[in-house]
Amino acid sequence: MMTRNTGVYVVEDSPLIRNILIELIESTGATVIGYSDTASTAIADIAALHPDAVTIDLSLKAGSGFDVLKALAINDEGRPPLRIVLTNAPTDAHRGAAQALKAEYFFDKAMQITEMLSVLATLTVHRTISARSKKLA
Repeated sequence: MMTRNTGVYVVEDSPLIRNILIELIESTGATVIGYSDTASTAIADIAALHPDAVTIDLSLKAGSGFDVLKALAINDEGRPPLRIVLTNAPTDAHRGAAQALKAEYFFDKAMQITEMLSVLATLTVHRTISARSKKLA
């Protein structure tokens, strides 16, 4: 049985930040399987690609990260992706709104990149252990 790395989808409008995030995310052992700078493309891609995790910036070229979170909350059947908000606007109001839309994590992009990477590294380790356990069974 072939197992794939943890698949991460990145929703980020800044090409510079997105490229840095992709490099950092892949340093955890995860694989970035797609990215978008708009809510509508992100929603369609996530539905088609079924990532294990999604990092979501709240400010996008078109739409917002909240639009992405709303779509993920509505289509929450099966095994939904881990929802990680990574934003430059870490206000209590934004945190509360994101949590109401089922975001599991909410990080300040300027101060908490390391914590976000730790979450993805842990997810990757758990997926690897789970895959190995299934092979032994």
